[in-house]
Amino acid sequence: MAANRGRFVRDVSMVMDLIWQALVPVQDLARLFGRVLTGEKTLFAFAALTLVLFVDFTRRRFRPSWSRKAVTGVFATFVIMLLNIAFAPVAYFATEAAQAVYDAFNIPRLPGSLWQAFPAWLLAVTAIVAHDFANYWNHRAMHHRWLWPIHAIHHSDQAMTGATLFRVHIFETIWMQVSYIFLLSWLGFPPGAAGIGAFLITLHGIYVHMNLDWGHGPFSLALASPRYHRWHHADHKPAYGKNLANIVPLFDYLFGTYYMPGTCDKPLGAKGVSHDDPVKLMLHPLVEWSRAASRALRKLPPGRSADEAN
Repeated sequence: MAANRGRFVRDVSMVMDLIWQALVPVQDLARLFGRVLTGEKTLFAFAALTLVLFVDFTRRRFRPSWSRKAVTGVFATFVIMLLNIAFAPVAYFATEAAQAVYDAFNIPRLPGSLWQAFPAWLLAVTAIVAHDFANYWNHRAMHHRWLWPIHAIHHSDQAMTGATLFRVHIFETIWMQVSYIFLLSWLGFPPGAAGIGAFLITLHGIYVHMNLDWGHGPFSLALASPRYHRWHHADHKPAYGKNLANIVPLFDYLFGTYYMPGTCDKPLGAKGVSHDDPVKLMLHPLVEWSRAASRALRKLPPGRSADEAN
């Protein structure tokens, strides 16, 4: 009897050990999710969104003057933020894989000593301009056929507020972060400069998405204004694919994508994309890619596969 009891205890212990080992990846993922949820970027995003709503509310003298469309849009953006946090581990593993690929190429970097001669403010400005130059080309690519279904989610807001900055699909986040690894890593910016730059870029992004008809006069090519960026979000054919720089409109001027006819009085949003349904918005890229693939397959000559057509 005692021997049987001993074997039973050992068997149970062995099964529990196996279960525990099987749960290790789940535990690691849970810890990663916890770090993402309580990380500086996540907390800053929520704090910034709260600040935007508070400032806008006080600017309107505490009058509930938002339209119903603006309210439902902000709610949808908030839900998208939560869903992005849930999928953050996917973005983390994707960027880690991209970083490993980049490191495998042993691409030379500018020496860190180069940036030590820069005063902190000039280093931050340099990092912001370099980031925006890379972002201009990323942004331009997202306005083309295959990447547009991702970026259309950001353009879907028909009543822009400062919160619109955070209406970004997780696929766009992955695309941007991976591209920054390949486009900016070689510059070797100190982490401190990148951190200050990211903070200022976020604040400016909130500002240009606010419902303000402000231009920057003689500085309009040096720093993007809400009026300039509002044209980028306009559902107006001449404005499609224009004003792609987030910070420095000079890039648009140099590369032929600058558009500033004055105050933007055109409707906002993106055709064929929901304004306030978070589930439809998150599924939109998959639906559009499936439809595009189906159309491409229907165009193949009879008896030929997609592989043969390539």
